[in-house]
Amino acid sequence: MLSRIYLFAFVACVASAIEFQCPDNSQTFYKHPKSCEKFIECNHGMAEEVDCFAGTYFNPLTNYCDFPENVECIIEESVEIPEPEPEPQPDNGPVGTCPDNNDGFVAFLTDASDCTVFYMCNWGTPIQMGCPGGLHFNPILNVCDYPEDAGCM
Repeated sequence: MLSRIYLFAFVACVASAIEFQCPDNSQTFYKHPKSCEKFIECNHGMAEEVDCFAGTYFNPLTNYCDFPENVECIIEESVEIPEPEPEPQPDNGPVGTCPDNNDGFVAFLTDASDCTVFYMCNWGTPIQMGCPGGLHFNPILNVCDYPEDAGCM
């Protein structure tokens, strides 16, 4: 029981929440504005300040902690967060949009032009999946089903 307390105290020292505006829909890493030995991890809108291993600096080119000789360390007073570029939407693709969070359930979307393709939502991002062996996606049951039962035209 005592070892668990020490582990919790160690983790609490390594990462802490900070005031930093993160994008809502992704996991991204940013250099820390006041220390090269730390970085900011954004995970679905939540920011955490994370320490690199001792003797290493965060390398924004690789998004990893690296040896200091491989990193140009520049301390800035403010950090601008680039806006994520929208992904191009082809003529086919998911019908609708995924919810921003999973809330304990999995959401599915149909494809605009292919009955054998469906999309599983993961924190606002549609992930393309396919049905095996001539089956079609059934949006009522959220399973791959026989074409005559799936209702896709």
